[in-house]
Amino acid sequence: PGVVKNLKTENITTTSISLSWEKPDGNASSYFIQILEDPTFDMNLTTTSYTIEILTPGNYYTILVYAQVGENNVQGAYDIVSNYTIPDVVKNLTAENITTTFISLRWDKPDGNVSSYFIQILEDPRFNTIATTTYEIIKGLTPGNYYTFLVSARVGENNVQGKNLVIIEYTKPGVVKNLKTENITTASISLSWEKPDGNASSYFIQILEDPTFDMNVTTTSYTIESLTPGNHYTILVYAQVGENNVQGAYDIVSNYTSKLLQF
Repeated sequence: PGVVKNLKTENITTTSISLSWEKPDGNASSYFIQILEDPTFDMNLTTTSYTIEILTPGNYYTILVYAQVGENNVQGAYDIVSNYTIPDVVKNLTAENITTTFISLRWDKPDGNVSSYFIQILEDPRFNTIATTTYEIIKGLTPGNYYTFLVSARVGENNVQGKNLVIIEYTKPGVVKNLKTENITTASISLSWEKPDGNASSYFIQILEDPTFDMNVTTTSYTIESLTPGNHYTILVYAQVGENNVQGAYDIVSNYTSKLLQF
């Protein structure tokens, strides 16, 4: 028999490759399929399409298809096609060592084979990077910003890419600017500051000498009241972002409340 025509691969997944071809010139009663990388695989069929299953993700396969005729399956020359299965999804993607301007990503190799990893940031279409290890530090980020990271495994010269795994994190917000005390009385200290570089959705205030005091505010000023006259207070102000109030480093200011006048 002649050689099958228009042999091609289609509908490739992580564990399967579908084949289709056309009948050769002349006669053919069946077809024989082999995988060069798997000598244990062979398949006889009478149709002009077939899906090979239970393959390894990210693996390279060279597939041979022969036309056959007669009871003894007389074979013609083969046609050949090759392709990769799609790599699987990376495992256990986590973020660590988060600062104001970088986030470290770590993940585990997916099942099957992989030659590199492709990293994207959903909020920044211009950003993409390729890693060959299972760890990457993403630098140059904006403080207090929300980032959606996509990590995909790749294989082959043409970078056949699998589905991505997603992780969402905030960078830490920056330190508030120009924190100062003003309008001090015997029982109150007023604070003011400026927004840090990047993003901040709220601010958290603590008093070092009073562990029971804490306050969340969304403005850049606040008056602490019910203080003790003539007392020394050390006040910490943090910027925060997100629903879980991710905190940056604090700025600190200290002062005394006014003393009561004695007559």
